[in-house]
Order: sequence, then C-alpha cells, then structure tokens
Amino acid sequence: MMDNSNEWQWHGWKEASRVLVPRDRFLRGELTLEGLLLTAPAPLVELMKRALMKHARRFQISVEDDLRQDARPDGRWTAAWTTRLRRRYAGVGATAHLDYRLYGDDWNVVSHTLSLAWYQGVGERLTLTPSLRYYSQSQAFFYQPFFRARRDDNLYSSDYRLSPYGAVTLGLSGEYRWEQLSLTASFERYDSSGDYAVGSVVTENPGLVDFTVLAVGLQYAF
Repeated sequence: MMDNSNEWQWHGWKEASRVLVPRDRFLRGELTLEGLLLTAPAPLVELMKRALMKHARRFQISVEDDLRQDARPDGRWTAAWTTRLRRRYAGVGATAHLDYRLYGDDWNVVSHTLSLAWYQGVGERLTLTPSLRYYSQSQAFFYQPFFRARRDDNLYSSDYRLSPYGAVTLGLSGEYRWEQLSLTASFERYDSSGDYAVGSVVTENPGLVDFTVLAVGLQYAF
C-alpha cells in the first residue's frame, strides 16, 4: 500500500502501524520485507500490532466489492421504561440521583442505561456534581460491520449506532450562583467499546468513537 493512499481511512493512526520500505533498495533486491521487519524494535512491533488490531478492519469490504447503500425499514416501533430514584442527604448537603432506562424496538435493538450523579452543595453558592453513566445495546437485526452476501429483505446497515457496543461516561460539573448570575463548567469523558457491551461482541464496529467535552456557560436571570 502506498504511504499516501486512502488518507481518509487512516484517521491519524498511520504513524503507529507502518514500516517504511526504501523503494530503490527493495527493487534492487538488497533487502526483504521479512528482514526489514525483523530489525524493528520490540516495543514498535507491539505498538503496530495493537494499532492494526483496532483499526485494520476499516480496509475490509465485501468480497464482491459491492459497497451497498444503507437501507433500513420504513418504520420503527419503540418502547422505553425509565425508573428514577432521588434521595436527599441533608447531613452533608447532597442529593443522589439514580436513573435506569430500558429501551427496545422492532429492529431488535435493546439498550440499558444506568446513570448516577451526586449533587454536592459547597456553601450557599457552589454545587459540584460528579457523574457516571453506563450504556449498552444489542445490534439491529439488519446490521453487519461488513456485508459479504445479499440479504433476502435487501436491508443493510454498517452504522455503528446500530452495532452492539457499550459506553462509559465520566463527568464532573460545577455551578456557581451569585444573585441573578450563574456560572457553569463541565467535563465529560466518553469511551465506547465492544468490550463494554452486556453481551459478547464478535466484531467491534471500527466507527465507535471516544471523546472529551469541556464546556463553560454563563446565565443571567432577569
């Protein structure tokens, strides 16, 4: 594969998964790929293995080279059940929030969401809120990470949002109030993986994302 090919597929992990081959020396037979790889330091080899295991599936396509368009059912029936628990701890000036949500639809997607937040008052003006959220879902019946055969119903999707996966979100937010003015700041770290799912995931979708969000806000009440 050329070093500058398919740049849109690499997404910044090229440096951790390649060994550059001197073209002229290789063509003259002065070195072999096996010999070149044997000279790579062990830590670099392990780094390349981890990067390729995580990202290399992005280069897989159908054996028929048939890049099918996303096709989903025309409708979707959904149902959800939410349970909320709130408890005040007056002795420490805090309130605990515990939420659970069960979701299901006729695409065979079943998800579980468990959220925990602790609202801690600090003095009369400041509130700090650490939080933890866990999410897991099963896959839609017409989802596959890579399609190698045509489905009888002609439904196809490789959208990671329909794949089986789980996610963990850690957060911390704060609010400072002064008369009509309110200053807020928050931090969230979101990590998703097939390993976090309730059920086993054979092939993790390569499109799963991880990200960090920082936000600040200012409100004024008239």
